[in-house]
Amino acid sequence: MRARGYALLKTLAWIIVNVFLRRVDVTGASRVAEGEPMIIAANHTNGLADPIVLAAKLPGLPRFLAASYLWKLPPARLLFWLAEVVPIYRRRDGANTAENASMFSACHDALAAGSHLALFPEGEVHREPAMLPLKTGAARIALGAAAEGGTRGITIVPVGLVYDDKGRFRSQAAIHVGKPIAIDDWVERYRADGPGTVRAVTDILADRLREVTLNHASWHEAMVIDRAAAIATLGERTAEPREPVFAERSALHRALAAAIASSGGEDGEAFRRLASAVEAHRRDLALLGVDDPRAVPRLHPGRIRLRLVRLAAGSVILMPFATVGIALNGGIVPAVHLVRTFVKHPAWQATAKGLTGFVLLPVMWGTETTIAYRRFGGRTAIAVAAAGPLGGMAWIAWRARWLRWRRTAASLEWFRDPGAALTAARGSRQDVLEQVGALVGEPAVARARVLV
Repeated sequence: MRARGYALLKTLAWIIVNVFLRRVDVTGASRVAEGEPMIIAANHTNGLADPIVLAAKLPGLPRFLAASYLWKLPPARLLFWLAEVVPIYRRRDGANTAENASMFSACHDALAAGSHLALFPEGEVHREPAMLPLKTGAARIALGAAAEGGTRGITIVPVGLVYDDKGRFRSQAAIHVGKPIAIDDWVERYRADGPGTVRAVTDILADRLREVTLNHASWHEAMVIDRAAAIATLGERTAEPREPVFAERSALHRALAAAIASSGGEDGEAFRRLASAVEAHRRDLALLGVDDPRAVPRLHPGRIRLRLVRLAAGSVILMPFATVGIALNGGIVPAVHLVRTFVKHPAWQATAKGLTGFVLLPVMWGTETTIAYRRFGGRTAIAVAAAGPLGGMAWIAWRARWLRWRRTAASLEWFRDPGAALTAARGSRQDVLEQVGALVGEPAVARARVLV
């Protein structure tokens, strides 16, 4: 029964992720092989969304580790039982840490069976521009299972989760799987010096996790580099086969952050030049009417018109189905917005909105189906039951196209008689590309070249 529930949770996670996120790019997924003992160690900046994204997009379904106090919530207790989540007993939560003996035993048994474990070694969800210092749990579990339990072939795999906009519906994300740590190489050293080896493995994990996550000295640095990476990867693309857009953008973001760090950080001349170029391009776009600081509009009106036609055609086809969807699901929208007003922490907004939809949508569909059955009979009830989720997906697709159409139509208005403003915007965009190229090398920028 639990195995069926496990499969159900995997499917449910996939549905949730594909509803709430427009796309999730995965790089390095081949490093996560089913049937091999493995600990997935990921950064933690987006509440419950982080484990759901991992469960939906990585091969298999790992057994997660979670703080024991979460078992006090009845709905969580059921989900955790189905997913075989392993409780961690932490002193700061008022738990008896002696009970962690059962946690280590359960983890060792899971690894011996070739299962995957997943944990967040920072120890808590946070909203900081860089990773928090890592706890030693992943190393202790892996080394203990190898040295004391005799399990061979264990690896710790660093996994970086990157989000475009954590609080926005239909945003995008990337999962970057880093270079694994082979625990067999450390067993003999662990037997001779347990604490020192645990710390050494944790330090290596921290280094490799930083390689697949975004880390900055400040939010100002993060904003400048994010804009530069977006300018270098969005817009009009070349025709050659390419990496997924957001995965490529976050990889370029990491490369830029590393280059800035090695050239003096925010106080260095390289960062000042990049920040100046990004700000100049923002001002030039503002003269064209583009006041969204995150926007990277195309600068060729002819291509904008072609995109308008495609978006309009898709919207017309979806509109009847979307109308049914908004009629049956529209009540959830104000509830989600209301929840967001109460949840101020960006790291928990996506979780709050997702849980609101997860709880209220089935209630709404059940109520609508019951009313239809009582008034019109079984066939109508079946049709209403199917129309709720299917119409909701049609509405999501229609709304995404409508928002893109509106932004694209505005672009045409911006560029209707731009004169020197358009020339200036193209020039400042080229300047950003040159600054990025100077930091990470022209080949890296050429892969993401915007045709200005």
